[in-house]
Amino acid sequence: MAVALRDAASPSVLSFLNSIRQKSADQDIKLCLHVRMGNNEKGDWELKTWRHIEDMESLMKNTVNAMKSVVENTNATKISVFTASDTNIDLPVPKEWKIIKPSKTIGKPTEGVWFGDQRSETNKNLTQNVKNEAMAEAVSDILALGECDGLFIPTYSSFTYLSILLARARNRSIYFYHQRKERYYELNSIIHTINKEYKC
Repeated sequence: MAVALRDAASPSVLSFLNSIRQKSADQDIKLCLHVRMGNNEKGDWELKTWRHIEDMESLMKNTVNAMKSVVENTNATKISVFTASDTNIDLPVPKEWKIIKPSKTIGKPTEGVWFGDQRSETNKNLTQNVKNEAMAEAVSDILALGECDGLFIPTYSSFTYLSILLARARNRSIYFYHQRKERYYELNSIIHTINKEYKC
């Protein structure tokens, strides 16, 4: 399934995705981060304050520390990081790490979302071609996140559902952030703890 999804990408999606793949092809470890900031949205997002990031600086610091811990347990010398977000993210990774950015982008809306909320009118002035390109960029991000060796997810977002499935299918590591404890937990260790607690 994962291979089929990966290889079935349309030319529009590949116009964004191919440059990400090419830039990370020679890397020993590919790390990824998805950050959902909200982008000044109203409605559903505004009401669900438990999804909001209160201290972005601490989150970025803790994310980089978690990534460093992953790298320290390997012999990797070439490390790349790809970030997908609804806002611009400046991740303070070590200078020798490679930040992967697609060669082609269409930017982000200044407020709200183009997709995912039927009540949003942010995309009402977009042409169909721009809508198609925006969706292709989003799908490219989802696939790119699923192709990483370590996927870091600091807050809940349905955007990463497919990325998680793709990463799991390739037996790659997925890390979820615990905001109160300010640290990441690897998915397999979470599952092991739950199984042990409930004697599954």
